[in-house]
Amino acid sequence: MVSPDAFTQVRVQAEGDRMVVSALNDGVRVTNSRGVPIARLTAGRSLSFQPSTAASSVSTMTGRVTKENGKFVLPDDVSGLTVE
Repeated sequence: MVSPDAFTQVRVQAEGDRMVVSALNDGVRVTNSRGVPIARLTAGRSLSFQPSTAASSVSTMTGRVTKENGKFVLPDDVSGLTVE
């Protein structure tokens, strides 16, 4: 996880086979073990993550594809990320 500053409060809880990440007072970026962003949480949001046991590069995102500046982008409301 990477926080924007030293005063950001984040809670990480283990719930069975899942990890729950909560951004308490500021936004936080969640990355996988390779440093690839997997979510961006705004203050007050929580997401549950299930660690992958395989070295998989498969991700699922849901959203509406739009064209911005000549490029197709997909904003994902759940993860808070936008991919090109």
